[in-house]
Amino acid sequence: MQGCRVSLFTAMVWLLAAVSPQAAEDTVKPVEVTSPGSEPRQALRYHFQAGQFLHYEVLSKISMKSQYQQTVETVRNETQSWKQFRVITVDDQGMALLEPVVDRALATIQYNDDSPIKWDSQESIDKDPNQVRDIRQTIGKPITRIQVNAQGQIQKVTLLDGAPAKLAGADAKDARQNFLVTMPVEPVGVGATWKEQFYVTVTAQGLPPQRVSLQRQYQLTKLDGNVATISLKTQLLQVVNNPQIHLQLLNMTPTGEIEFDLAKGHLLSQRISDSDQIVGALGPQSVVQSTMDFVESWRPSPAGIQPAKLDTSTQR
Repeated sequence: MQGCRVSLFTAMVWLLAAVSPQAAEDTVKPVEVTSPGSEPRQALRYHFQAGQFLHYEVLSKISMKSQYQQTVETVRNETQSWKQFRVITVDDQGMALLEPVVDRALATIQYNDDSPIKWDSQESIDKDPNQVRDIRQTIGKPITRIQVNAQGQIQKVTLLDGAPAKLAGADAKDARQNFLVTMPVEPVGVGATWKEQFYVTVTAQGLPPQRVSLQRQYQLTKLDGNVATISLKTQLLQVVNNPQIHLQLLNMTPTGEIEFDLAKGHLLSQRISDSDQIVGALGPQSVVQSTMDFVESWRPSPAGIQPAKLDTSTQR
């Protein structure tokens, strides 16, 4: 049942570091507005400032239960992490260069009824359990710089020295690189809906890599002062019959709610969840069940705006 544990920790790395090597769209396209909503309408734009630091706290819970014939195994993972991104440059069109960093992470991992494994990235590396050694490499240092437009859509990804090998080839086509919510170009009002399609490259034994099409759909459900509330739904756009491929798509069709500060021009919170069940992924008579809950909350930075000089010496 080792495959179950590997899948779980792949999901954990994604939640903490917000990076993935999977390819996505062939070209970067604006989102499609399917309904502009009611009047009055206004633009949903990010308003980044050069030298700005934005801090977020992330809580996530992932539970995976796998059954193969008569053997049942449950893996639970709870993480708490603190991350930031600094705004290095912003041009007149709102195009910003961002540098994300995970400052600290706490994790509790439990297999079945065994005693839980607890980890704090602030403790000595000598105390690291084997399961988190790859994650340790991403703590406390930038590994990517990401250029986004005023709608939060990725334009370019640059890997920095020390980035994990699994990120080789990551670029703006990788939809899962983006830790922002993509907003529409045109002004919208309450009830407005917009969507973005993306693709994920997956593999299965004996088959060449193939792309699976997914779609995120957003709806502006409420405006309360400067806070916009946006709902999220994610769905597969094609039927996936191969359970090995389905296993790689766990936790990739979440639903949830997002809060965005219109005046400050940044995300306030994201609350998303997902659940799935796959039959046959680990062999005949096997079942994998997975649930995921993820909460990200903005935390005011006491330092506010700080100098953020572009250091090109660490870029690949």
